[in-house]
Amino acid sequence: MSIALAVLASVIFQTPGKLEIKDVVEGSGRAVVANDSVTVEYTGTLTDGKEFDSSKGKAPLVFAVGKGQVIKGWDDGLLGMKVGGERQLTVPPELAYRDVASGPIPANSTLKFDIKLLRIDREGDKQAIESTVLKPGTGTTAVEGDVMDINYTGTFVNGVKFDSSYDSKEPISIIVGHAHLIKGFSQGLEGIKEGEQRKIVVPPTLGYGNGQHGPIPGGSTLIFEIEATKITPKADVAKRMEEDRKKLTIQEESPGTGAEVHNGDVAVIQLSISLPGGKTLFDTKQRGQAQPYPTGSNTFKKGFEAALVGMKVGQKRKVTVPADLAFGAKGSGNGLIPPNSTVIFEIEVVKVNP
Repeated sequence: MSIALAVLASVIFQTPGKLEIKDVVEGSGRAVVANDSVTVEYTGTLTDGKEFDSSKGKAPLVFAVGKGQVIKGWDDGLLGMKVGGERQLTVPPELAYRDVASGPIPANSTLKFDIKLLRIDREGDKQAIESTVLKPGTGTTAVEGDVMDINYTGTFVNGVKFDSSYDSKEPISIIVGHAHLIKGFSQGLEGIKEGEQRKIVVPPTLGYGNGQHGPIPGGSTLIFEIEATKITPKADVAKRMEEDRKKLTIQEESPGTGAEVHNGDVAVIQLSISLPGGKTLFDTKQRGQAQPYPTGSNTFKKGFEAALVGMKVGQKRKVTVPADLAFGAKGSGNGLIPPNSTVIFEIEVVKVNP
């Protein structure tokens, strides 16, 4: 940084209401204006240095500037910031919580904030993913209907992790062109080759939008590092599924006359699960409604999917699935389904969503 910029970055500006603004790092690019959605990392302290709040190690804060979603001192104090900029705010009580205590903040407190601006999203911006190849693939390119095994790690823009397939020590499997994932993640997989690693940045409108989703706050920009570990051609998937189907005991209870379930469809089903000679462990009818099941998700393992794919709307089947095609040596449901258990599924297809 030049001497002139260093001096500029240390200047303290005064705004009406005695808000103090000190730019420590200038940042670059466009500056924040009213109504921008900003993503920030921050730490707040009292004048005695006692920390009362911080986003570090957590999801960053996302809010619209000038819409009263934060204290007035922040709405005023972030105007003009640029991405990568770091700013210190000293906020008087009248621009914060006034004479009302708020959690660890006493009434009539002057507050100090260290804020780093991570991202600006502006109305009218074209929302698109940003994709970077980290390592080229050497295998085949995935096409619609193929099954792709993926490892991934998802982080917020401040680097804090919110999810990873590595935590479960196994990749996820999706059906290309039928992945029931957020739109930006699906777009980020287009044209990927086996062995390829990519980094994709997903803006809020192509992620979870403005709604909270588990640990992901509304308005979050998400970053995924993904690797296509294996791609299985559609024809091989169909052959393997037919081989699995031969290992099942299938009792047809009612024929179907409607649409057929294809691999990758979402089948709305009535389903019960039981063990041979045992009580029913799960039944959608007891819950009052049929449940959507995205084929390819492998939730109930390979035997269940082999039985479901090819069924038609209105069709009912009772299927006995050996342990190796059900929940295997691990079992499921915290012991509800013991290890190495044969499992019985009773399936009725209510609707098919391609």
